[in-house]
Amino acid sequence: MIVQELLFPNFDTCANYDMYFRMVGSRFMVTEGFEYWHADQDRYDPAADRRTYYAPEERAVHMESWQYLVFDTYFNSFPVAKWTRYTRLNNLKLQLELKGRFHVRVAHAYHMHSVPFTNAFTERICSAGERTVFEFDIPLNDMNRGMVCFRLDTLEEDGNVYYGGRYVTEVDESTLNDVDLAIDICTFRREAYIERNIALLNREIIENPASPVHGHLDVFISDNGKTLDIGRLSSDRVHIFPNKNVGGAGGFSRGMIEILNMQEKRRFSHALLMDDDVLINTDALVRTYRLLQFIRPEFAGKTVAGAMLRLDSRYIQHECGGWWDGSFVHPCKDNYDLTQLEHVLRNENDQSPTYNAWWYSCIPMTKISNANLPMPIFIRYDDVEYGLRTGSDIIDMSGICLWHEPFEYKYSSGMEYYHMRNALIVNSLHRPGFTGKDAANLLKGMIRSNLGRYRYKNCDLLLRAVEDFCKGPEFLFNTDAEALHKDLMASADKFRPLKELSVQFDELKYLKSLDAKERIRHKLVRYITLNKHLLPRRGYNVVDAALSNTKDFAGRRAVLNYDISGNRGFVTEYDRSKMIAAIKASRKMQRRLKAEYARVSEAYRQAQPKLTSREFWDRYLGL
Repeated sequence: MIVQELLFPNFDTCANYDMYFRMVGSRFMVTEGFEYWHADQDRYDPAADRRTYYAPEERAVHMESWQYLVFDTYFNSFPVAKWTRYTRLNNLKLQLELKGRFHVRVAHAYHMHSVPFTNAFTERICSAGERTVFEFDIPLNDMNRGMVCFRLDTLEEDGNVYYGGRYVTEVDESTLNDVDLAIDICTFRREAYIERNIALLNREIIENPASPVHGHLDVFISDNGKTLDIGRLSSDRVHIFPNKNVGGAGGFSRGMIEILNMQEKRRFSHALLMDDDVLINTDALVRTYRLLQFIRPEFAGKTVAGAMLRLDSRYIQHECGGWWDGSFVHPCKDNYDLTQLEHVLRNENDQSPTYNAWWYSCIPMTKISNANLPMPIFIRYDDVEYGLRTGSDIIDMSGICLWHEPFEYKYSSGMEYYHMRNALIVNSLHRPGFTGKDAANLLKGMIRSNLGRYRYKNCDLLLRAVEDFCKGPEFLFNTDAEALHKDLMASADKFRPLKELSVQFDELKYLKSLDAKERIRHKLVRYITLNKHLLPRRGYNVVDAALSNTKDFAGRRAVLNYDISGNRGFVTEYDRSKMIAAIKASRKMQRRLKAEYARVSEAYRQAQPKLTSREFWDRYLGL
C-alpha cells in the first residue's frame, strides 16, 4: 500500500522546486558519508544547473553526471517520528523509479539543540538502462524524532532520469480503520474560489477511481451569500445549502448539522472544516486519509491540523496550530520558510497547540453531535472556543496544508467588536482564572492601542462589545446576528479609493512604516510624551492598515491607513475631544467589568449547553 507519494512541482498550487527537491550541480561525483549533504555551496558549479532540469510533461527530472537531488523537503520527506508515534505502521519502504546510474542514500534527519542532523542508514549504487523500480528498507526502530529523506547522485555522463516514487508498506487492509471524510465549507460570495475547488475535488478525487480517497469523500457547503448555482455545482457527493449570513460560526454549524443528518447513509468518521478562500492541496487530503486509516485507537480522538501557507509567498508557513492566551491567539510554527532544511526539521517538532483554525481542521465525528455544536458568536474565535471545548489534541504533518490569503490583506475595522466580545465569552467558558480585573485590562489595552492610531470608531466598537457582553447570553439568544453585523460594518472605518481620500498616498512613507525598528531615543521620547500627545502635531503619514505601529502615528495630524491588496485606504485624524471621551467611557466600562464579569461569566457557562444544541441552531438558522 502507498503511504505517501513523492510529489513533483505543481504549477496550479506550488511550483517552488525547493518544496519538493533541491536540484544542485556539483563538481564532485560523490561526497563522503553525509558531511557534505548541505555543504556543497563552496563547491557549487553554476553551469551544472543547466544540465539538471525538471520536465513537467514527463513528470521526470533529467540529470547529467556530477549532480545530485536532495529530498529533505517539506513535501517529499517522510515524517517518520509522528507516523511511528501515532499510527500502527510497522514496516516502511522507499520505492524510487530511476533510469541511469545513481548513488542513492536514505537518511534519518532531525533537529536538536538548534542544529540539523542527517545520518545515512542505507546506500546503494542503482543502475538500469530503462525505467526501473528500486526499493529500500527503512528501519522504524529508534525513529522517535524527525523525518526520513534521501539523496540521489548521478554517476553517468547522461541519460539519468528520476521518475518519482513513493513510501510504501505491507499491511492487511482489513485491519485498517474505516475512514470517510465530510468537508465542511462555509462561504460568503466567494464563487470563484468555490467553483475552482469543487472542480479540483471532482477531477482528482470524487470522479477519479485511482485516488485512494475516491468513494470516501463528500463536500458540504453552507452558502451564506446564497449566490452559488446549486443545480450546476451539486452532485451525489457535493451538497450545497443556502444559509442565513450568520458568520463562520453559523455556516460551519449548518455544515455539521447536514453532515449529522446524512450519518445514517454515509457513516462519516471525520468532518474536515475548511475555509472557502483557499487553494486546496488534494494530496493533503490523501495524506490525511492514510494517516486516519493507520491511527492508533488511543489517538483516534485527535484533530488533524492542516497548516496555512501564504497564498502570495507559497513557501512561507503562516501557522500550524495555535494557542490562546486569554487575549489573543498565537500561531505555532509561524513564518517558517519551508524551502529551508532547518525550518522543515523544526516543523516536525511538536509545540502543543491548543486549537487549530478552521481553514483545515479534521475533527473526529465522535466530537461532533447535536448537543455539541459551535457557539453562535458569528466570527472570530469560534474555532478557538470549539477547539478548547472539544479538547481535541492536535496532530500536524508536513505536507498536510493549503494556501490562504494572508490576514494582513483582510483588515476590517468592524472585527474589533468581535475580537473584544468573543474574547470575553471564550474566557468566561474556558478560563476560570480570568477575572474582572483581567477583562478590564484587556479592554484598557485595546482602547489604548486604537487611541494611539486615532481609530476612535474602533474604540466605540470595543465599548459596544463590552456592553453587549454584559447583557449576558440572552443577547446571543435574542439578537439578529445578520442585522447586527450590518450595523457594525456601517459603524466602522471603511476603505475607499485613494483618490477619494483627504490625504495623499506617499509610497516612501508607506515603505518606511513597514520597518518596525525604532531607535531607543525615539522610543523614550514617545514614552515620556504619551506617544507625542503632549507635543505639537504636524504633517501626515502612510501606514499599512493591518500592520501599523503606534510609533508611525506619533506627532502626526492625520494618517492614511493603506490596504495594499485593494490599493485603497481610510484616513484617521487626531481629535483631542474624541480621545478624552473614549478614555472616560473606557474607564467607566472597566469599572463595570470588574463589578459584573464574574456574574456574567457564570451566566454564559450555564447557558452554553443550550447555545450549542441542535434545538437552538435549528431555530437560529430557521431550519
